[in-house]
Amino acid sequence: GEESLDFQEVTWRGILAYDISDEVSTYVNVSKGFKSGGFVQRLTNPVTRIGDDQLPTFEPEQVTSYEAGLKAEIPDYGLRFALAAFYSDYTNIQVAANPPGQFNTITANAAEASIKGIEVEFTWIPLPALFIQGAAGYQDAQYDKIDENSGVGVTLDDDLIRTPEFSSNLGVSYRIDLG
Repeated sequence: GEESLDFQEVTWRGILAYDISDEVSTYVNVSKGFKSGGFVQRLTNPVTRIGDDQLPTFEPEQVTSYEAGLKAEIPDYGLRFALAAFYSDYTNIQVAANPPGQFNTITANAAEASIKGIEVEFTWIPLPALFIQGAAGYQDAQYDKIDENSGVGVTLDDDLIRTPEFSSNLGVSYRIDLG
């Protein structure tokens, strides 16, 4: 037989911005987003279509994000920088894992989580040919609630994947005209 799922979600974004001066502006941003649900594609034990058995599925993941920031540009010094603070509230987090006794990865809605942090970035052009840019960030990411029945083995003590506590980068380039 053929299975189908239908996920519909209204997403939105609202921004308020204010220019303090020609060089400095602030903003507040609130947005709602989602990642679609689906079927668990890889199963160690194939699911047979006998009776009312249904193929395993997972629901959409939702996030509400809040951000406030400041942007400034000081043309006389070739400097531009931005500062942002953020908070994200996740529900129905889709976790992919290899549960005990399974060889293949499954996806399940396993948790709720929150991420809060701050980021700063800058661009500085001290000389017409010299370009310096950098950024640094801090995130406090944690699982707030776990669905013990999800089967993926996530606990409140686990770290969220792809959410480093600290991040940074620095780039320097010098342009040489070869004529």
